[in-house]
Amino acid sequence: MAPRKPSMVSVALALGAIGRALRTGLDPVRSLDVQARAEGVAPGSEAYDDAAELAGFPYCREVDLYLPRATRDRVHSVHFSQAHLVPLA
Repeated sequence: MAPRKPSMVSVALALGAIGRALRTGLDPVRSLDVQARAEGVAPGSEAYDDAAELAGFPYCREVDLYLPRATRDRVHSVHFSQAHLVPLA
């Protein structure tokens, strides 16, 4: 099955969040949250999750957080019962 393409809303949201982070110094996930609320996109929605993935902070179900890809990959490399022990910094 081919990967699903993100919507234009997700792409615009991710770009807006990255721009906001660069302009304001907010961390990227916080910038995404602010940008999403300004655009009327609910955090946790499909568009939000796609935008987070595009911005480099995919959702990690094991710890219920948006994490940098490298951290998410470390969480995925351990058994799910040990996921909460992976350093998140």
